[in-house]
Amino acid sequence: MEARRFSISPNSQTLSICACYQIGYTWDLYSINIDGSNLVNLTNTTAVDESKSCWAPDGDKILFVQFDGGDPNDLYIMNSDGSNYKPFLIWANEQNYPSGDNYILPKLSDSIFRR
Repeated sequence: MEARRFSISPNSQTLSICACYQIGYTWDLYSINIDGSNLVNLTNTTAVDESKSCWAPDGDKILFVQFDGGDPNDLYIMNSDGSNYKPFLIWANEQNYPSGDNYILPKLSDSIFRR
């Protein structure tokens, strides 16, 4: 397994990681306990890649970027167990794409998340 970016949950007990299980497969988001136990594929998609995850302040949701080969990438959200995977913000064109790594998430809280 090759892993790239990771994000630590607010309670510091779990990581969400972007990983590819085998060469040639897509990048999925996984969760794993800090001690290395309980590796779970949260997204398990075959035609798209997921990356750049960040946790909601309460730890119940994970926001992430989904890449389907087009540009720009779209933001998706899911529960921290991988359920309720759905679009959060679909960019109509590149002019609406955010600059930098800050995303404003008014639906979750009045906070700004950083990956």
